[in-house]
Amino acid sequence: MNLLGTWLEDLASEPKAVALRDPEHALTRGALRHRIDAETAKLCRLDQPLAGRLVGLCAEPRAETIVSLLALWSVGAVVALLQSDDDGEAARRLAAASEASQPQPLATLRATGRPGLVLFSSGTSGVPKAIVHDAATLLESYPCEAPRPGPMLAPMPLDHIGGLNTVLRGLARKTPIVLPRDRHPETIAADVERERIAILPASPSLLRLLLASDALARYDCSSLALVTYGSEKMDEATLAKLREALPHARLRQTYGMSEMGILAVKSESDDSLWMRLSKGSNEVRIVDGALEVRSPPSFLGYLNAPSPLTADGWYQTGDLVEIRDDGLFRVLGRRSAVINVAGQKVLAEEVEEVLRGMELVLDAVVVAEAHPLLGQIVAAKLVLKRASPLADVRRAVHAHCMGRIAAFKVPQRIEIAEDA
Repeated sequence: MNLLGTWLEDLASEPKAVALRDPEHALTRGALRHRIDAETAKLCRLDQPLAGRLVGLCAEPRAETIVSLLALWSVGAVVALLQSDDDGEAARRLAAASEASQPQPLATLRATGRPGLVLFSSGTSGVPKAIVHDAATLLESYPCEAPRPGPMLAPMPLDHIGGLNTVLRGLARKTPIVLPRDRHPETIAADVERERIAILPASPSLLRLLLASDALARYDCSSLALVTYGSEKMDEATLAKLREALPHARLRQTYGMSEMGILAVKSESDDSLWMRLSKGSNEVRIVDGALEVRSPPSFLGYLNAPSPLTADGWYQTGDLVEIRDDGLFRVLGRRSAVINVAGQKVLAEEVEEVLRGMELVLDAVVVAEAHPLLGQIVAAKLVLKRASPLADVRRAVHAHCMGRIAAFKVPQRIEIAEDA
């Protein structure tokens, strides 16, 4: 029996409606269901059953990837979504997950006969964590609903919780999903024009690139009715520019993480970074200035690290937040990204937001750099809109920052990205 039950059955409804379109295929919902069934049947004929086994799958957003993912889940496999394996990183991650010293999440799935999902953290703070979900429970958070307006572009890879959320939510809501040729800003804008895209989920980084390249102005993007942004902190300067470039589109913030999925939040307004958790089964609380979340569990734990959940089931996000009396909150930055300058705390994201407000700067990354006297200083790597001498950039950064942030927060070390 198919382990995904009624979720896949819904694909048979409206069988002639478009489900997926990529550069090579255009699949109706009926054709997609037929391909998943055929792939499932093939997997069932293998000599060794895949139920409970860890299987790696390339996460590029393509029709065949989505077919394989749902077929593997149908036979009870635990699917590790991996980036393209140009440098062997995907193979190393899968091997590390297979040899993990914390096998309890896999044991739980095997004991219950349920399919699983493994996503990997970015690894910016160490070895990437192998995050395990009960895939059947995860799918239950995407109830099948009446058709929603579309089509929707899905530019993020599936190994990113935002990319996976886009595809699963689109299929559940019967929204036609367009899978782009690549993630270059020019291509994204061209796809919006050609396919008359109505919904664009994107990261703030991608939106900054779309704005800087002027692609939103050079292509007809008037079909966009909704732009959602998440996966990283948005800055007010980019949000204001996006509002100006797309006056006809609603802008909506999303909030989520690989461990807890995408939470239902509602922005205060299109031009505000303040948000409220929508009513439902999710809960939030603030502990020592950081956000903690509790929601219906699909996250079972890490394969290669201790569980991040508190004894009463709260996930410690590590996001420092500000909360208002009316219950709205906004993300200030990551606790792990706090820079300690002679005992004074600097949020890297705060400095990045100020730097992105410079006319010359396309993007900025701020990090801590060790210092023999101060402990740490603020260092910044800048992507520039045009080539400029480093000495001129340093003077411009200092002039722009003074008066906007405290002197100890102003970057003391400036580096220009080579590919600027």
